[in-house]
Amino acid sequence: MAVSAGERLRRALGRPGYPRVELPGDPSYETGRLPWQRAVEHRPAAVVHATGTAEVAAAVRAAADTGLAVTAMTTGHGSVAGVDGAVLLNLSGFRNVDVDPKLGHVSVGAGTLWSDVLHATKGTSLVPLCGTVATIGVTGYSLQGGLGWLARSDGFAAAGIVEAEMVAATGKIVVASPEEHPELWWALRGGGGSFGVVTNLKLRLATAGAVLGGYAYFPVEKAERLLRSFADWSETQPEWSNAAVMLLQVPDRPQLPALLRGRRVVAVRAFAAAGEAIARQVMNELIAPGGPPLAVDYTYGSFNDMITEQGPPPPPVASHERIDLFDRLDDAVIEAMLATAGPGSDDVVACVELRMWGGALARDNPARAGAHPSTRYSIITGARYEPQWEAGRVDEAVGAFVASLKPYSNGETLLNLCPNPGATAGAFTSAAYDRLRSVKAAWDPDDIFQPGHQIPPATSIGATF
Repeated sequence: MAVSAGERLRRALGRPGYPRVELPGDPSYETGRLPWQRAVEHRPAAVVHATGTAEVAAAVRAAADTGLAVTAMTTGHGSVAGVDGAVLLNLSGFRNVDVDPKLGHVSVGAGTLWSDVLHATKGTSLVPLCGTVATIGVTGYSLQGGLGWLARSDGFAAAGIVEAEMVAATGKIVVASPEEHPELWWALRGGGGSFGVVTNLKLRLATAGAVLGGYAYFPVEKAERLLRSFADWSETQPEWSNAAVMLLQVPDRPQLPALLRGRRVVAVRAFAAAGEAIARQVMNELIAPGGPPLAVDYTYGSFNDMITEQGPPPPPVASHERIDLFDRLDDAVIEAMLATAGPGSDDVVACVELRMWGGALARDNPARAGAHPSTRYSIITGARYEPQWEAGRVDEAVGAFVASLKPYSNGETLLNLCPNPGATAGAFTSAAYDRLRSVKAAWDPDDIFQPGHQIPPATSIGATF
């Protein structure tokens, strides 16, 4: 009987000090393969659990010898394409954090979550360039760009990558930095996971004092006033100020406030890294046109607490998500939002979020792979595949909304929030994309590493490291 590639891999790694391998039919395979985004189905030839760099290197060498491609996964929030017949390298157990307060850096293992970093920096003035929730994986978020509340003042998280330890296609362990493999370092700062398995990152930390953060909720009938208020307000905001307006169908869950549960509302999500008086003033200017809120919780305190207390995302879900980017906010964009998720709309599209960018993001960074200097706004759309909605109806509703936005968007995307593996090139300028393909050809000419957002090699020029 022929031995499967997965079984050959397990035999190659079945020694003390090597990572655990799970194959189809093993009870733990079913849990190890699951991403957070359950709309994506992974059916790998094997799930390999690696908890250190040496284990990752062994797994990569064994996969290459067995003729299997490799995809790395931590939480699975960024899963956009199914891993079928390949090795799914589950790095969720590879969590370590080391803060250097003198240099203002943090070193993290490949499976580290932002909650780990927030805990390690709690009580200091150092804060990570993390996402808006704490349960996201640091490595995937950072390699793909990384946009959080500090982006307007400090830029993309990818620009904060000081150095990266990576297992290359040969199983060799290398370190990329401005001094060592600078072209690879450039590619990893926003180009994603196509070049190897990043096992450790050293990141620059920002500094922040107390911040204002939280939500104010209004009846959905106030949506137009608040969206137009946001359009005017956002034009004059300093870089320490940020906000998002969300047209939101609140789930009917007992842990949520009874006043909001099961209804469509407008939520104004706020962030301001300034003194409390001025922070509350700028947010009050934004929400005043909405009149008295249904509920408001703008809390002034530490950045770490604000990110942690804004809560984790919901448990694993199957959803249709996407992001669209805009250089300006046309009236037609606001009208499309209202038609899809405003008063009188159905409940299919659960959330439409309008967020402002600009600031530091408008200052292009040539030492980072991605570049969207003109983008001022984003719209993130989310619709869950709930039992009461047929999948086709969900996809149709999101597709119709996106089509209504298309004439006004700038056609670019961000890897962090782009669900379409066919749209990867839209995250880069054409020159940057060509350069990334050359880096891919130099480090992985045989295309062993195949993340959801994949950069194909330019030509098979052979490894040059």
